[in-house]
Amino acid sequence: MHSWNSSFVFLLFIFTNNEVESKKNVWLRKFQMCDLDYDYPIKFESMSRIRNDLQYVNITATVNTPFGQDQSMNATFEYSPTGTGYMPLFKFTRSDLCDFFNKDLGPFWFELQRQIAVPHRSCPVPVGRYNVKNYQLPFNKLHMPLPTGFIRSLINIVGTSTNKMISCLSCLVEITNE
Repeated sequence: MHSWNSSFVFLLFIFTNNEVESKKNVWLRKFQMCDLDYDYPIKFESMSRIRNDLQYVNITATVNTPFGQDQSMNATFEYSPTGTGYMPLFKFTRSDLCDFFNKDLGPFWFELQRQIAVPHRSCPVPVGRYNVKNYQLPFNKLHMPLPTGFIRSLINIVGTSTNKMISCLSCLVEITNE
């Protein structure tokens, strides 16, 4: 069996044997630009802290081009039960970023829109500077089974007609049992 196939079978086993009903904590461990020196048209800065077993984040988005307009994305996700030795989880692309926000992220995205005072289901997000402060990310609104361990992702946002890099995020989350 090829390594990709064996990784998929292993991950399928983890996901299907994971107690979907059990409560999980999702901790955002890293959320930063892929290249800190590159001048992306859309930039994110973040900081987080934990208080009383709850994580609060501050995120600032500097949007210099309408976020979601004529933009596509590709993302890779990798999994590790311990935070070392990551294996491929999945890759995907979306040709319409606004469609991805409104359909795939749904309630998670709508809650973020409320926090940054952008009308519900509106897309693209207009040029501007957006902040969330002392905010608990609504991971529970994603409604997907998550295994305990670490998931890291690389998310590229590209201008559809120009093929220009608009933004690139490197993220790491840790999932623990409550």
